[in-house]
Amino acid sequence: MATRSLAVTQLLNPSTPQRKRFKALNLTRDQRIQVKALHQISQLTYSEIHHQTGFSERQIQTAYTRPATPQKAKVKRKGLIRTPQKQQLHDWFEESEAHKFTALYNLPNKVPSPLRSFGKLALIQATLNLSYLSRIRPHDILRTPANERHRIVWSQLQLRLQPNPEDWENVAFSDETWAVNDPMGSKRVIIHNTEDIRDYSLRRRKRIS
Repeated sequence: MATRSLAVTQLLNPSTPQRKRFKALNLTRDQRIQVKALHQISQLTYSEIHHQTGFSERQIQTAYTRPATPQKAKVKRKGLIRTPQKQQLHDWFEESEAHKFTALYNLPNKVPSPLRSFGKLALIQATLNLSYLSRIRPHDILRTPANERHRIVWSQLQLRLQPNPEDWENVAFSDETWAVNDPMGSKRVIIHNTEDIRDYSLRRRKRIS
């Protein structure tokens, strides 16, 4: 009995006074752990723990039978996307270039009906697993060997038309523009990691003056 009393004294920390009665049925986390230790390690009965701690036998029984820490309510999760559904998602991306301009957060509203039962995070994760990335579309025009040749021909023509330095005194050059058809903000596109983002560069359109 002396050994049991010593174990009780060590576990309950006598520097912290224990109340004789508790209005609430549930004990604190530390108190529930103490009750479990006294019952399992010290082999004390509910009645003995009651006399040592002042907890009611109902509190002791509840503390021993329930988890020591609060348990979060389980949230029903939607199913994970398996390989057949990933193949459907891949085929949908490759079906039309317009599908690649879908925002990641809007995928549940745009993908085919069989895939709409999955959550947004599951669709985004499946997209990344398929090696697709969301990238910002470049604003500069993709320069090709053909349009570079056209620029050189245009420059050479202007030099032939105005060969003298004084011909250029009233000419000003500027690359600034503020009135365009497309919004000035950035746009994103979902591309495969084997694709070149420059293939999706924003094309310049006729300016609005």
